[in-house]
Amino acid sequence: MAGTARGKTRGSRVVIIGSEGTRGAYLLHVRATRPIRIVVRRGGSSSLFPPGDYVYVGSAMGRGAAGLGGRLVRHATRSAGRPQSIRPALVRALAAADLGPTSRLPARKTVHWHIDRLLEAPAARLVEVTILRTARRLEGALAAMLAADPEAQIVQRGFGASDAPGRTHLFRVPATAAWRRRCRARAGVLLAQQRRAAAAEPAA
Repeated sequence: MAGTARGKTRGSRVVIIGSEGTRGAYLLHVRATRPIRIVVRRGGSSSLFPPGDYVYVGSAMGRGAAGLGGRLVRHATRSAGRPQSIRPALVRALAAADLGPTSRLPARKTVHWHIDRLLEAPAARLVEVTILRTARRLEGALAAMLAADPEAQIVQRGFGASDAPGRTHLFRVPATAAWRRRCRARAGVLLAQQRRAAAAEPAA
């Protein structure tokens, strides 16, 4: 089951695929309106991200703040200044899907992950979020799907995938609605395949 929530922010979109559980994987569609230079690894050299569209693959397999609701609201929050403009629409979509949080939204966050550093940039706009609700890990399969896409480009190996040498969870992608629709459809197919495989497993 898929749900779509549109906010008042022009061009912002939240799509939820699946109807059960507070854990799962997600795709963050980020638009760089200007070149962004950040230091991804502490103590390392800076990396340049050209203007364009990017997709980041993440997961939230915990409970509470470590579940989908808490993790995604965190991504839409900055350490200082105004949060991402998609945040109100995202909060409404999460609440409508019983994913929370609905109160005590964070005013700011501590920069910790690679994606935090990218989303901190004023030129980085979080324009779309695709959520896949599942109790099983899907993040690796989603990243592999994007890595195999001839229209997606690896930006920096290791980004968001420190525990998987040589891999990445950030891709530069076409800035078209058609590509985003295809990406969401393929992600939904992966989730359906995962569920069929789980259903076929013998009972313990």
